[in-house]
Amino acid sequence: MNKITNYIFVLLMAAAVSLLPACSKDEPFPGGTEQGAVGTVNFRKMVVEVSSSETLVRSSVDVGSFVVEVADGTKTHYFGTYAEMPEVLSLPVGDSYTVTVKSPANPDAGWDTPYYEGTQSFAIEEGEVTYVDPVVCRFSNIKVTVKYTEDLKKVMGDDCTVEVVAGETGRLTFTKDESRSGYFRYTKGQGQATMVATFHGTVDENLEENFRTYTNLAPGQHYIITYSLHTPGGDLPDQEGTLTPGVYVDATVVRENMNINVDVDDDILVDDQRPGESGGDEPDPPVPGDGPQVVSTVDGVETDFSTPVMVHDGITVKVKVDSKADGGITQFVVDIDSETLTPSELESVGLAAHLDLVSPGRYEEALAGMGFPVNVRGMTDVPEFDISTLIPMLKLLGEPGKTYQHRFKLTVGDADGTTEFILHFESQN
Repeated sequence: MNKITNYIFVLLMAAAVSLLPACSKDEPFPGGTEQGAVGTVNFRKMVVEVSSSETLVRSSVDVGSFVVEVADGTKTHYFGTYAEMPEVLSLPVGDSYTVTVKSPANPDAGWDTPYYEGTQSFAIEEGEVTYVDPVVCRFSNIKVTVKYTEDLKKVMGDDCTVEVVAGETGRLTFTKDESRSGYFRYTKGQGQATMVATFHGTVDENLEENFRTYTNLAPGQHYIITYSLHTPGGDLPDQEGTLTPGVYVDATVVRENMNINVDVDDDILVDDQRPGESGGDEPDPPVPGDGPQVVSTVDGVETDFSTPVMVHDGITVKVKVDSKADGGITQFVVDIDSETLTPSELESVGLAAHLDLVSPGRYEEALAGMGFPVNVRGMTDVPEFDISTLIPMLKLLGEPGKTYQHRFKLTVGDADGTTEFILHFESQN
């Protein structure tokens, strides 16, 4: 057992002791604590509802084919379709169970292929029957609709297309007459939060090309891109012959999210800046915007980590996240970049270098034990969390006398934007 594992074991044992009820002489072993105790979960009341920001679509979606996973953070107890899942399961006593329901497929890109996902938590008590509450599966990939104004349609050639590239692998081409919406997988990580739309084709006998990039993408967003004829400082002229000099194709976009429509800024990209093409760099990660506010304190003093903080005995580190957007938090991930707390060391204690606090999955129990909030989607006032038990771990590894760097990057998003905040520490054994 390495130093990190020893440290975590001591922490978990201390937490377990603090939670044990007092034992009397009359009842030396309170009910439910003996090894092997089980209870029952009944899924009869677990109705699966599918919804999006645009409409309730429960009646039009075949939820029977949805994939269901019942897990306790360390083990999967059921994995199969909703139609085939048993009504009753006997499970070991525990309070960290989750049932996750999701669409059977989530392609990189596809036509009319919305992806839905939802999670519900429940506990199992000895000898008791637990009924799981309804699971609401929400729209969780990115939807794109391309439209053209009537003025533009009149002069568009049949060769006009709009190619949309989202992330590293999602790509669809919208033809002039395409009326369907495209759907793109949202995958966390660099390059996945940027989308580029390219208009190309003949417009009134002139070859037109228009590049637009959209950043800070998040699951559950619907981008409606509308192309039009544009002339700076005036109305469009009457169309006779070819386009008047100065008139060109322009694009505007509206993002629909949580029933709120907001204009989205876009930028023109030159050809060699398009993602996925030779000669261009990959898109930058999300730029901090007007998203949630992140405030951190070290030993009770607000700290922005403009300089690294040296880890010392008894250090206290607390973080507070607030969102003012309707719908609350939509994204909250933690990326750990440490010279000593490597991915293998993190895995040994039930953690990972990339952690999702919105959908923590099998890391939920370990995250909660380390002081992180979990299942934060929709929260506007995330409870202040204390990660003071995690920071001393940074001093347990490495060579004596050598200084090591550790960065915890918090990426928090809501309907107003994305905020990045880096907790930067130094440690020395």
